[in-house]
Amino acid sequence: TIEERKDFINKEREQEKLMEIKWLKAKEAKTHEIFCDLSFSLYMKDKDLKSLSSQVSRCLNVMKQQKDPFSVHLCSYEGSVRKIMEEMGSSSWVVHFHEEDISEIATLPKKIYYLSPDADDDLKDFDTTTSFVIGGIVDKVICPCSSLYKSKLCSIPAIKLPLKEHLPKATKLALNLNTVIEIIIRYLETKDWPHSLNVAIPERLKKGEAVPLPKPQ
Repeated sequence: TIEERKDFINKEREQEKLMEIKWLKAKEAKTHEIFCDLSFSLYMKDKDLKSLSSQVSRCLNVMKQQKDPFSVHLCSYEGSVRKIMEEMGSSSWVVHFHEEDISEIATLPKKIYYLSPDADDDLKDFDTTTSFVIGGIVDKVICPCSSLYKSKLCSIPAIKLPLKEHLPKATKLALNLNTVIEIIIRYLETKDWPHSLNVAIPERLKKGEAVPLPKPQ
């Protein structure tokens, strides 16, 4: 009925308001942070910057559903990437914007890692006291080891997702920004790497091999 429809819409709006309040509180958190390093945008074409902007937007939509959302920072937010992100609605994003490079931000968390597919060590476990830097890289145009090199410049320890251990036939180790963040979110929720990787990584990158999903507890 019309009344039932109105009631449903009102409940949906109330839920959206609650999520927005939770999201705003998360923005001010001083732990549990994700820093998106946009400095690689200097080497990208406009079409790649648009792809990166879409990935950031998808990340934020996923994070809104979190029980305990990350506080998100966009670093090197200037020039062409800033212009394109503003055209795509970044003024409404609940994030911290920094024109400075990640290496110039003085108040980084103490427990922080730079995620890089070229790092030596795998990420084994983490909780909400851990923060991450993720390179905003469209991998078709960026040289290998770029994120690893940047981590060394910033003196931030590099670490990689345990893809080879749990998905040994994965054909692509440089994942989209939104895929990386979804993996992190899923792991925080489940503490289960096979499940988190299977849910977040597209089938085409797993070369047809899928780790069996565990049954819900």
